[in-house]
This record gives sequence, structure tokens and C-alpha cells, in this order.
Amino acid sequence: MAEPVAKHAKPTLGPVTAQVLLSPSLLGEVLRYAPGQRLADWEDGDRAVQRGYLLVVQYAPRLAFRDTNALDIAAANGHLALVQWLHASPLHTLTGSPAAIDGAALGGHMDVIVWLHAHRVDGCSADAFSNAATSGRLDILNFLRAQYPDMLLPAVTYHEAAEQGHVSILESLPTTFAADADVPRCLMDAAAKGGNLSVAKWLHAHGLGECSHAMDYAAEGGHLEMLQWLHTHGYESCSTDAMNWAANCGHLHVLQWLHANRTEGCTEDAVDFAAENGFLPIVQWLLRHRDEGATTAAMDLAAKNGHFDVVEWLHTHHDVGATTAAMDGAAKRGNLPMLEWLHTHRTEGVSTNAIEFAAEKAGNLHVLRWLHEHRSEGCSIEAVEAALLEEHPHVFKWLCEHRHELPLRKCVRLAKQHGPSHLVRWVQALAQRRAADEKP
Repeated sequence: MAEPVAKHAKPTLGPVTAQVLLSPSLLGEVLRYAPGQRLADWEDGDRAVQRGYLLVVQYAPRLAFRDTNALDIAAANGHLALVQWLHASPLHTLTGSPAAIDGAALGGHMDVIVWLHAHRVDGCSADAFSNAATSGRLDILNFLRAQYPDMLLPAVTYHEAAEQGHVSILESLPTTFAADADVPRCLMDAAAKGGNLSVAKWLHAHGLGECSHAMDYAAEGGHLEMLQWLHTHGYESCSTDAMNWAANCGHLHVLQWLHANRTEGCTEDAVDFAAENGFLPIVQWLLRHRDEGATTAAMDLAAKNGHFDVVEWLHTHHDVGATTAAMDGAAKRGNLPMLEWLHTHRTEGVSTNAIEFAAEKAGNLHVLRWLHEHRSEGCSIEAVEAALLEEHPHVFKWLCEHRHELPLRKCVRLAKQHGPSHLVRWVQALAQRRAADEKP
């Protein structure tokens, strides 16, 4: 009977396996048959470092780096073995910088930070402190403060901890400040933005409740409980932005609470924002319960973004008007059904921008044809230039052939500036044929 294998036995490499792994030629031959990208095909050194592919960095023959910060990239992604190899390698262009520890702090890679501090002289910047606060790593923050005691603690450290909800980090930081300190301001705004009620209560208890837009930020994030707490505790940091931003983000429950409990109201932007983002229930509620109304931007932006239900409801129940921007925007997005509906039900029409906008997209030729057949607003030379700049030769040719208001001499000039030679020859031939046809 075979001997049982130890439960936690470490795997070992046999002599043949070790020989293969340590031989670039043998390893390359094995990898040639492996799935994925062949070692010989790797060229992007930064991507290999970002993913922690140590063998690729060591042995890929065509590997190139766009910058000199490979060690920083490896550190930020927590690849300690790669950091160590880059540090010891003869590739002197792959230097490091304070960004190595800064990035490792954001990623929460304590082992990388400790090693870098012990073996490198790059140090870190003040960003490392705020990055540790962002990632909620009190151990990293304490290590950095102990190793770099003379570095001024940036105020953004407090803001990141407050916004991300890390009370333990706030508790570890000083709450009294020297004359030369970077004093944090309006921490309650940061807590409200993140919806972190526990942080808000801690700030309130420690006399750090200064704020300027806390209720606005809470409303924008949909944090109703935070909003109610701020209201109850007398934090008068509310403006029309609260309802406007809540509408923009689709928070109907917040709008209803603000309407019932606050007096700041909103502006026309509230409906415009909601329409732009397709929040029909909010558009309906605002126009039924508020008096601020809306502007033509409501229908224009809803049409541009393809929100059919909003466009139809506004047209039928609360016509705030529109402009040519509605059809122009639909043309830019290639939304032919929206164009057809607006053409049938509205009177604003389009501008000459419509064809130009449609020309920017390679797949919008059907929109160009529809505009050509159903609208008479015309076309500007900018449409031709847009097609060339976006490298849509079929759109360029269609415009030159079908839009006779476009002077072909200008089309030739633009083709010479922005297009390939065969397109220049094509439009020159078209100009010659048209000139011949126009002779009496």
C-alpha cells in the first residue's frame, strides 16, 4: 500500500522540469504548443508587468516598455516577485519612483510596501497616505506614518476615509491641527457623498461637522437615510441642486422626501436632467407636483438619447417645445425611428448639422439617405470633412455624389488634406464628369 501523502506537503520540481523551466529555449518550445499568446509574440511589456507575468518579462524576446515605470506598475498591482526581479535586473531603464509605494498603498499591498521601503530609496509621496485611507488599510497608514513621520499628512486622507466609510482610520488620525497642517474642510460633505452615516455621526460627535453641500451630495447619491439625519440635526447644506441632482440620478424617493420636507425646490434642470437620462416616472412626477417646468432641452436630450417614451409623453401631455437639436441629436446617434417620429409629429425640423453628425458614423448611411430624401435643410462642407476625418470613404463618396450643393473643388481639397490618394483621384474624376455634363 502506498504511503499517504502529507496533507500540506509542498510540491517539488523534478530535475527534468527544472531544466525546462530554467532553459529559455526549452521553455519557449513548450510554450509554443500551449494555449494563449506565444512567448515570442509578447511585445507589450507594460501589460505583462500589470498582469504579473514574470516569465514573460524575463524571457519574451520582443518585449518593449512604453515608459520607465514598470516597477511602479508591478507594485501597484501587488506583484512582489516581479518587483524584486525588476529591482535586481540589469534593465536599468525600468526604474521606480515614489509612485511604487503610492500605488501599492491604493491596492492594499502591505508586503510590497514593506519590501520597497527596506530595499529602495524612492520613498513615497503624500498620495500614499490618502491612498491607504481610500483602500481602508489602517495597517498601511500606520506603517507609513511611522516610517515617514516628517511627511505632512494631506487633508485628502481624511476626505477619502470619510467618503469610503472608514471610521477606524478617522479615529486613528489627529483631530487637532498645527499651524502648518493641511487642515481638512467639509468632511461631512465627503461622508454624505458616500452615504456613510456612521462616519457622519462620528464627525458630528467630534465637532468636525463643517459642510457646504452635504444634503445635495446625499440626494445625488440617493442616500435618503443620510439626508434625513442631516435634516434632523440641523445641517443646512441644501440647495436646488439636491432635487436637480436626485432627478438626474433617478432617485424618485429622494425627490418626494425633499418636496415634502424642504423648501429649496428645484429648477428647470430637474426635468431636463431626468428626460435626458430617460427617467419617465420622474419627469411625470416633477411636472405634476412642481411648478418649475422644463426647457426645450428636455425633449431635445431625450430624443438624442433615444428615450422614445419620454419624447412621446412630453409631446402628448406637457409640450415644453423642442429645437432642431432633437432631430440633429437623433441623426448623430443613427436613430432612424426617432427621426421618422419627430419628422411626422414635430415641426422644429433639423439643421445642416444633421447630415454632418450622421456622416461622422460609418453605419449611418441609411440616416443620410433618409435625410436626403425627406428633409430640405441642406448640407454643409463640414459633413464631407467629418466623413474624411473619421475615415468613412463610402460616406464621403455618397455625399459627393448626392449632395450637389457641395462644391466639388472643396471636396477635392479636403480629400487631399485628409484622405488617401485613391479617394483624391475618385473625386477629381467625379468633378470632371460633372463639369462635362454641365457644359451646354
